[in-house]
Amino acid sequence: MNQEISVIDAHVIDVASRLDFAVELTADMGGTFVLQIDLGTRGALDDPNDRAGIDPTDDDTPFWWIDIDGGTKTILSTFDIHADPADVAAWISTHAKAENCPATRVIAG
Repeated sequence: MNQEISVIDAHVIDVASRLDFAVELTADMGGTFVLQIDLGTRGALDDPNDRAGIDPTDDDTPFWWIDIDGGTKTILSTFDIHADPADVAAWISTHAKAENCPATRVIAG
């Protein structure tokens, strides 16, 4: 599993670097242990974040996803770990902006 985590983390870093807004990366320490893209918090600091990521293949959903407000809404893609990072970044950008994720209000620089 460690090799797969390394592959996923590298893909997440690549995708995040192609977004047209600033993001931070966080590790899912309570579950899959892979990096995820933090799309911002809608409420107080202790409220759940909007985030995007891809889970390891032993999970039920080995495709890129976006969780809104801590998972109250989940948007699934058809992109897997082999997808072009530019295509994944465009998909995340489109959906994150449509959902008004807080990170979309910060221009990458």
